[in-house]
Amino acid sequence: MEINNIADNARQAANLLKLIGNEVRLMILCSLIENKLTVGQINERIDISQSALSQHLAKLRSDNLVECEKDGLSVYYHIANPVVIKIIHILQDEFCPSET
Repeated sequence: MEINNIADNARQAANLLKLIGNEVRLMILCSLIENKLTVGQINERIDISQSALSQHLAKLRSDNLVECEKDGLSVYYHIANPVVIKIIHILQDEFCPSET
């Protein structure tokens, strides 16, 4: 493997880990692991202001970790990146074994 490939792969992995390394974003992703949820439903699970939650969701969307889809007046968020799903499952197995 070329050093440039190693550096590129490491950069991509570090960026992903930095995104999910934020406690609030990690809680958002954990909330979305099983179901599509609206901002209001996510906000019921995570005790932060709705504006702060919306900013974190916007960051996750801009980096293609989550996507949203509209259903009538509701907007549902879900995890879009399969690597994120794998990582969240590993973290849940390690840190939340009774909740999985």
